[in-house]
Amino acid sequence: MPDNNSSLVLSTMLGFLSGLTVNYIMSILFVYKNTKKVVNPKDKKVLMVFVVLSVFGLLITELGMLLANKIIDSVLTTSNLKYVYEMSAKVVMTAVVLVYNYISRKLIIFK
Repeated sequence: MPDNNSSLVLSTMLGFLSGLTVNYIMSILFVYKNTKKVVNPKDKKVLMVFVVLSVFGLLITELGMLLANKIIDSVLTTSNLKYVYEMSAKVVMTAVVLVYNYISRKLIIFK
């Protein structure tokens, strides 16, 4: 039986891979449908670039959250609002990575 930390790592990895798969399919079918460049969804090079860009987005999220939590922990040692600030940081990082993902994919894959 896996411990809590390994369950968290496994669930995070499965969530990322599931999201990556759905995002790739939806991007090919709907998001970048009217681009000048026609992208073959079975092209392994396109898929690898998509994965690398997505992993970079994941790293931006993780580093941003790590930095935000360190700042929050240094400012608020004991506060009932700590959770609210942590969730606010997550919302901000999600928005930043959403913009990064769209722009990077648009400029690099779906020109």
